[in-house]
Amino acid sequence: MIFHEQIAELGRVLDQMLFVALAEGRIICSEEHAGGPHLLPPQHIGALIEKSFSKKGYSYCFTRDLPADWFEASDSLPARRRKARAWMESTFKHFRSEGRRASAKDLIFVAQEKFHITDHAAKGAWEEAKTKLDVKAGNIAGKNRVKISEISALK
Repeated sequence: MIFHEQIAELGRVLDQMLFVALAEGRIICSEEHAGGPHLLPPQHIGALIEKSFSKKGYSYCFTRDLPADWFEASDSLPARRRKARAWMESTFKHFRSEGRRASAKDLIFVAQEKFHITDHAAKGAWEEAKTKLDVKAGNIAGKNRVKISEISALK
């Protein structure tokens, strides 16, 4: 075999191995959208392969490179967002019963960390929670303001 034929054969073998890895879910693919990346299920990847692996707007990741808790995540984003909203409501009510206020900014920040949601999802959860609460806009006096460490400490 001539060298360039060997290189071409190697390319075909690598393409086949990549196709198998994508189909088996050992490599996952996401497609960029205006609202953020969307994970593509393995059954939809066949059509993508026919287009081009290197097409812009697609990202690939070996599943072995993902953290263990990624595989254990059973909650969907809407479920985590609902939990964040309920937590924000109860946290806000808890501190209000003491005559104190937590800032929306702090609640949103802690909800992002606690429920593993994006800033956009946390802000949306706060907007939903705010409609059920009697939230007053404006600055919070120093002695009435709840520290972020106190918010984080709540379950």
